[in-house]
Amino acid sequence: MIQLRYTLPFPPSSNRYWRTTRNGIMYVSAEAKDYQHEVRAIVGDDRPELSGELRLEVELFAPDRRRWDVSNRVKILEDALQHCGVLADDRFVDDLRARRHPPQKPGRAEVCITQLRTPQQVLFEAEQAKPKRRRKAVA
Repeated sequence: MIQLRYTLPFPPSSNRYWRTTRNGIMYVSAEAKDYQHEVRAIVGDDRPELSGELRLEVELFAPDRRRWDVSNRVKILEDALQHCGVLADDRFVDDLRARRHPPQKPGRAEVCITQLRTPQQVLFEAEQAKPKRRRKAVA
């Protein structure tokens, strides 16, 4: 079982992540790109890319007392981890736990990613769960 732990900057809101041009084309905001670069700098390149069945635990500490939505921050964090190659895809997160904590300056996100099962284990168990087909007797 692989487990990775990181202390990352407090993520921006998903409300500030996407921007739209006058023509209706959506793009990732400069603030979001900056956050992705910060995460990449902290995580580095010397780590495995996780897939299979994953648990993501997030402890969020906002930098101030403003109101904020936990789920908006978690999605941005997942996208940043995927962008820098820690997660092969955020669809592999099967167990997600996020908690809000009292504000602390500077804000931060404490992240623990655990690989519960490898892709091979997931595939093997799926094959084992399939019903066996019976062959008809040839007369």
